[in-house]
Amino acid sequence: MVLVRGVAFTARAAPEGDTFFGRVHVAFYPCGKTLSAQALARMVASLTRQPHTQEGLTKGLRDALQQRLDAYGVIVLLEALHPTLRGRQALAITRSRSGLFEQPAHQEMFDRLLKGTSRPISRPSQNLTPRFQSPLEVFPCL
Repeated sequence: MVLVRGVAFTARAAPEGDTFFGRVHVAFYPCGKTLSAQALARMVASLTRQPHTQEGLTKGLRDALQQRLDAYGVIVLLEALHPTLRGRQALAITRSRSGLFEQPAHQEMFDRLLKGTSRPISRPSQNLTPRFQSPLEVFPCL
């Protein structure tokens, strides 16, 4: 399973024209083709140029990924903040899935991976890199 979390987006809502923004989380089971995080971000940006409902954007992204990757399964989870009356914001979460992700076991795996701990990215220190003297230290069975 390939999982890409937290691709930021900004879009316009179809009926009102109000702006909503949030994050997209995508997972898929590749069938030979893969997609980089940058390509996924470009795909999200191209879909958000036109007004959409959040549900339409979620399904449209799922269909575009399924068509481009020909994957065994695709799941898209979209979290978005929508402006409401009186200056408040409402969080809406939509999910669209196809293929293997229709099965509960695969949905649960996606949910577990999505809720996994996210650690800040930092540069590894030099002393963590192991240095081996010979291939026999790495592969003792040779």
